[in-house]
Amino acid sequence: MDTETKNIPVVIFHAGCPEHLPYSVHSAEKYNKRVILLGDDANRTVAKEWFDSAKLNLDRYNEFLKVFVNYSTYTDFFAEICFKRYFLYYELMRQLDFDRIMVAESDLYNCADYSSIPSLESAYAMVSTVSGQDKDYGWSSCCHCSYWTKAALDDFLTFCEETFRDNRELLLEKWNYQKEHNLAGGVCDMTLVYLWSKDNARVLNSAKVFDGGTIDQNLCDRMNFTENEYKYNSVAGIKKYVFKKDERGNKQPYLVRTDGTMIRVFAIHCSGRAKSAIKAFDKSYAAVCMSQMKSQIKIKLGALKGKLLSRA
Repeated sequence: MDTETKNIPVVIFHAGCPEHLPYSVHSAEKYNKRVILLGDDANRTVAKEWFDSAKLNLDRYNEFLKVFVNYSTYTDFFAEICFKRYFLYYELMRQLDFDRIMVAESDLYNCADYSSIPSLESAYAMVSTVSGQDKDYGWSSCCHCSYWTKAALDDFLTFCEETFRDNRELLLEKWNYQKEHNLAGGVCDMTLVYLWSKDNARVLNSAKVFDGGTIDQNLCDRMNFTENEYKYNSVAGIKKYVFKKDERGNKQPYLVRTDGTMIRVFAIHCSGRAKSAIKAFDKSYAAVCMSQMKSQIKIKLGALKGKLLSRA
């Protein structure tokens, strides 16, 4: 396999240019040979390589919308764009003649050369599924740092189309459960990813340890694959990290298991309030902790202000 074939292009999709986006893009560029920001005019200058998402063919997506139904509490716009991303990834692969890509969401801190991960050489796809998703209609697999062959992505899109067209009863099971228990959320792209991947042995689960490392599915979450698998910093509200330098002098993050074993981390999902941590990770773990304590204080002050205004 030649070098160009071995290298996995990293694709980041985002509309707009929030403060955390450049730091996420640059973290991917630090380790990976080719990183493409699939975006709009607002973020045209953020990445070394930028592709206008508006130039991609959306015929297949528009056909999907004819059968799509929003079985969730999300707005139609949000529910639709969650699925739209996958159609954009596939059309980008077609246009640039890619056989495989690494999808890195814009709230990801990338800390590995994904092309160097051995398991990805033979994987069909990779998504993140924490344990227990079969209970109480959890049905969720995340793609914040996911790997797709062109064949796998095509297969997933076909699965989405066919499920909404021919098997809505399956989706209604989850949606009815959500409504009966007064739960926010419902059916979304992560639901379909779970249903598509759950019995497919060729789909790698990035929430587990593989090739001596893992992907942090949510910095603020105590769970990665299982509950309390790694040590947690309750003060900062994030997992505990230790940094060690690699042979090139780069600081590499490690999670610490409850037995003290350190596990290399290939990427860290800085979701929600943790977006401010993306910038801080380049400094130190202390800086990350400080950013998250500030975020929590800001959230609490905002909630307090809301209560006071509601009483006025």
